Amino acid sequence: MSKCLVALFGAPEPTGLLDRLRIHGVAVTLLEITPDVEFPTSLPSGVAVVGGPVSPYDDRVLPYGRVGAFLATAVAREVPTLGIGGGAHLLAVALGARPGWPTSAVTPGLHMLRRTAQGADDPLFRHMAPEAQWLEFSYLSLTDLPVGAEVLAVDTEGQAQAARFGPGAWGLQGHPELGAAAVAACVEARPLHPLLDEAALASVERAMPHLDAISASWNPVFDAYAALVASTPAPTG
Repeated sequence: MSKCLVALFGAPEPTGLLDRLRIHGVAVTLLEITPDVEFPTSLPSGVAVVGGPVSPYDDRVLPYGRVGAFLATAVAREVPTLGIGGGAHLLAVALGARPGWPTSAVTPGLHMLRRTAQGADDPLFRHMAPEAQWLEFSYLSLTDLPVGAEVLAVDTEGQAQAARFGPGAWGLQGHPELGAAAVAACVEARPLHPLLDEAALASVERAMPHLDAISASWNPVFDAYAALVASTPAPTG
């Protein structure tokens, strides 16, 4: 049976992603990233890293060296690797990107996305609707990408929101994996993120009635990722 390691840093369980992996027969191991985290010594058939309220650039909380080395090794060994939210930033930095802030403000809440021409040809994002939505929790965006990366979807300002970092590595700025119940739990346990003010939290709350339908609309993308993991032998040696 194929196995996928899903690493979380302060994130709720990514139910949408986990459901699709299990439907495709992939066994899931959840790992909370802490300052003393120990990654497995052998690579699985897939790796996903999902961000939560912790900033992906807070080195007081995240052990960058170990996280980055593990992710870079997984990508180099052609393990299908997915970064979501802050996980996309961790993955990008692990592959050589430089962290940075967007040139124009990104506001938390629902964001409309447009798939690019590269996205239409991508193994995952060709299953995305040409225009779609997802929820964002932060003011960050993918301002810097690893060499050779391709932008798969942009927001209404034209800023990168999803990218393929290599043949088998993807980064998603938003959180299509979370339905209303998971987001409501996050909002209830305020502060959702140290940087979110009351207006931003209100925007997230207004999105709540739409989140289950939005999350379900991303199932084809997660199905494509899960099928890729299911068909990938775990690296040996």
